[in-house]
Amino acid sequence: MTNKEFTESIYPCQFSIKVIGENTEKLEKIVVEVMSSFGEVIHPDEIAKKLSKNEKYLSITFEIVARSREYIEQIYSELNAQKEVKMVL
Repeated sequence: MTNKEFTESIYPCQFSIKVIGENTEKLEKIVVEVMSSFGEVIHPDEIAKKLSKNEKYLSITFEIVARSREYIEQIYSELNAQKEVKMVL
């Protein structure tokens, strides 16, 4: 089995995404809207939120079913394109 075949064989799988941005009410809404554009429904009870020490930044963590590496890369790209988002992990 080649490395590419091995990598492709792990999908679909559960995958955590963490979005970090400024602590605004708008950030969670943007994340939900972007994920919705990919057909992902993120319920509020499935989102873990954490404020930075000085409460300037907010991290939002949630899980999706990743269909492929390309799918994950598309999601990262779209989230990073949002001006409210500082980083996606």
